[in-house]
Amino acid sequence: MVEARRPWPEPATVVSGIACGLAGAALFVVVHSLLIFPIWTRFFGHLPFALAAGLALAGAFSSGASARGWTSPVDGIRFGAIVFATLTPGTVFSNALRAAGLRANDWPGAAGTLALAVASGAIAGWLVARARGGVLAFAASTLTLTIAMGGAIPVVNGARAAWLFAGFLPICAGAGVALAAARRCLTLLEHSS
Repeated sequence: MVEARRPWPEPATVVSGIACGLAGAALFVVVHSLLIFPIWTRFFGHLPFALAAGLALAGAFSSGASARGWTSPVDGIRFGAIVFATLTPGTVFSNALRAAGLRANDWPGAAGTLALAVASGAIAGWLVARARGGVLAFAASTLTLTIAMGGAIPVVNGARAAWLFAGFLPICAGAGVALAAARRCLTLLEHSS
């Protein structure tokens, strides 16, 4: 018997995605302000993109939770590290174009970066969930996060940009912890009622 799928995500996925997006936006503002230049007043401007990425990441985490039993903040850190790893191929590609003197943000470079985001997310989804739903969820989350970031970080532009890309590891880990913690709290509340 085939189990019917809900047309909308579960409330725990939506709420945990919002927590993930808020944490990710706050961490991005802090890291960017410390490494590049202060953007403290731009938090709300970044929020819609961060919330979209948080919701997509929550879908990927949900597929990982179903397949691997992820429930703890340590699982959130693990998830964040996986997400950060999925950003690497597009970043390498975009920066190889820049290093070669080509325009990384024109349509061929941007299309290649986005295609690599989808592919690396899909591979991560397969490795984590071993299911089509996980492949799609991770591909969508990496694509959405790459778009929310404004594309690949131009690490070849200098040390600060390289540090900003490295700063995405703790950003992803922190957002993963917020995601896991919110999901765990909501799951416990659902089971207690």
